[in-house]
Amino acid sequence: MEKKIKKQAKIYHSLFSIAGIVAVMFAFVIRKDLAPHLAMLIGAVIATIVGFWLNYSWDEILDGILESITQSLEAIIILMMIGVLIGVWIISGVVPTMIFYGLKLIAPKIFLVSTLLICSFVSMAIGSWGTAGTIGIAFMGMSHVLGIPPAITAGAVVSGSYVGDRLSPLSDSCNLAAAVTEVNIFEYIKKMSKLSGIMFIFTLLAYGILGWNLVSADSSLTLNQLETVNEVIINTFSPNIFALIPLVLLITCILKKVPAIPSMVIGSVAGGVYGIIALKVPAFEILNASYAGYVSASGNELIDTLFTAGGIESMLYAISMIVIAMMYGGAMEVSGQMEVLTKSFMNRINNFVSLTFTTVATATLVNVIIPDQYLGIALPGRMYAKEYDKRDIDRVELTMALGVGGSLTSSMIPWNTCGIFMASVLGVTAYDYFFYTFGNLFMLVGIIGYAVFEQRKHNYKFKQEKEMDKNLSSK
Repeated sequence: MEKKIKKQAKIYHSLFSIAGIVAVMFAFVIRKDLAPHLAMLIGAVIATIVGFWLNYSWDEILDGILESITQSLEAIIILMMIGVLIGVWIISGVVPTMIFYGLKLIAPKIFLVSTLLICSFVSMAIGSWGTAGTIGIAFMGMSHVLGIPPAITAGAVVSGSYVGDRLSPLSDSCNLAAAVTEVNIFEYIKKMSKLSGIMFIFTLLAYGILGWNLVSADSSLTLNQLETVNEVIINTFSPNIFALIPLVLLITCILKKVPAIPSMVIGSVAGGVYGIIALKVPAFEILNASYAGYVSASGNELIDTLFTAGGIESMLYAISMIVIAMMYGGAMEVSGQMEVLTKSFMNRINNFVSLTFTTVATATLVNVIIPDQYLGIALPGRMYAKEYDKRDIDRVELTMALGVGGSLTSSMIPWNTCGIFMASVLGVTAYDYFFYTFGNLFMLVGIIGYAVFEQRKHNYKFKQEKEMDKNLSSK
C-alpha cells in the first residue's frame, strides 16, 4: 500500500488542536468543575485527528505518543517514591516533628514572615498542595484573630508553598520540569537555588514590612489551635531531634548528588526504621502507609486534615495527568504541530532575554488556556528543548524558565487547577491574593533579571545562529 504524502503543518492546524482542548477544558473543568483528565484525553484525540488530517498514520502517531510518555517515566517513578516517602515520614513522626518545630516560630509581629518560612520548610517535604491544604489552613484561621486580611495571608501561604515546587527533589513539578528537559534534577536545583535565594530575601522583607505594619503592638495570638496541634503531635508522634535524622540523610544524599530515586529510597527506609525503633510502629502499618498513605483519626478536623496524606495512591491523580498530557504533547509533536508553533514564536527571538521571556510567557499562556500546571511545564518544555540545543544553550536554563512560568503562575490563575485548589482550601480566590503572592511575583521578575544579567554570555550564540541562517539563505 502506497504511503500518503505528509502535509506540512500550518499554524491553523496547531490553533485548531489548541482551540479544541481549550473549549473542552472550559466546558469540563471550569463550567462543570470536573477533573481535567478526560478533557485532556479528548484534546489528545483532537490532536491525533489533526495528525490524520496531515496524512500521518496511526502507527506513526502512536510511536510519537509512546516516545513522549517514555520520557516522563522517571518522573512517574519519582512521584510514586514521593508518595511512599510522605506516607512513611508521617506515620514515623518525621513530618509531624518538622511541623512541631516549625510552629514554634510563630509570633504576631512576624506572623507573615513565619507563615512564609514554615510553609517553605514544610513544602520541601510535602509539596505545594499538601502544605497549603494542611498547615496553610491553620495559618488562615490564625490570621483572622490577628486582623490580617485573609488575602494577604493566602498570598504568604501560596508563596511559601511553592518554594518546594522549584527547589525540592521531592516535588512533582520540579521533577517533571527536569524530566521533560532531560536535565539532572540536582543540577537544576543548584542553579535555581541561587536565583530563588535572592528573591526569597526580597520576599521576606516585603512580608516583614507588611506584617509589622498590619499587626498592632497590643495584638495577641489565640493559640488554641496551635496548642491542640502540638498536643496531638506530642502524644502521638513523640517529636524529638532524632526524628529529623531521615531528613538529614536525605539532604546529605542531595548534597552528595545521589540520584533522586535512590535518595528517596534511603530517606523512606530511614524513616521506617526510626518509626519501628522509636515509636514502635508495626512494620505492616508502615508498609500500608507507603501505599495508602497515613490516615489520622483523632476526631479533630484540623489534625486529621494535617496528617492524612502520602502514599502511592495519593500520586495516581498526578501520574495519570502526566501520562495523558504527554499523549497530547506526543501527538502534537510527531505531527509537526508543535514545531510550527515553536517557529511562530522563535521568529521573533533575537537574544537570550527574549528567549527566556518567550519561554516563561508560553508556559504562562498554557496555564491560562489549558488550566493545568503539568501542561504548563510539559508542553513548552517539549516545544523549546531543541531550540535551546540549536543555540548551544544548556537546557538547565530552559528548566529554570519552565519552573517559574509553568509552576509558579499556575496558582495565580483562578481557573487553573492549582488556582482552584488554593481557593478551595484557603477560602480566598486567586483574584484576591494575586498581588500578595510576593514570592511568585518576585520570581517572575527575577527570572527576566537573571536573563538580562546572563545576556552577554549567551548573546554570541544568537549572533552565530543568525550568521548561519544568512549563509544558508545565500546558498
